[in-house]
Amino acid sequence: NMTKGLRLSGNKGNICFQAVIMDDNMGEAYWFNPDKNNVDLYSFQNCEIRNIPRTLLYINNDGVNFREIRIDDCILHNIGTSGYGMLNIGKSSVVMETISITNTTLCEIGDQMMDLRCKIDLFKVDCCTFCNYTTKLHKWIRADNKRAPKEAKVTNTIFCGPNGGQKMNHGYNDY
Repeated sequence: NMTKGLRLSGNKGNICFQAVIMDDNMGEAYWFNPDKNNVDLYSFQNCEIRNIPRTLLYINNDGVNFREIRIDDCILHNIGTSGYGMLNIGKSSVVMETISITNTTLCEIGDQMMDLRCKIDLFKVDCCTFCNYTTKLHKWIRADNKRAPKEAKVTNTIFCGPNGGQKMNHGYNDY
């Protein structure tokens, strides 16, 4: 049970969380905010992640490069409800190869699932369920024309729930 975010500096190989319950208790911190990192793999596998009002991953610093972010076989609930979304990568100088979300259930994700303003090769979602009942998800992905993913694959995915009565848009780009 964590009430503060995690901040790491320097080069890391893999940062992996397996079979962990992470509950921010609706605190104000970003859960993970890297500072001048090079990370090969940042992953969550078989985790339950809940009650993070800002964002699970916030990257807004120069000199941050991730090869891959992977979320697999997880349950995410009540993330990004204060307007940052589930993943927020707002610095255009960030370079990333892949974001992969597979076999995961996401419930009550706020504002946007991802804010991707970085260079990224592949955004992949497979075998996921998105359910928003009371939370309003305005846009699924925020990506501008200059830094949209080179490739986006969404397969075998279910979207359900009334989304708090809000129409959900695909984002700022036409995929």
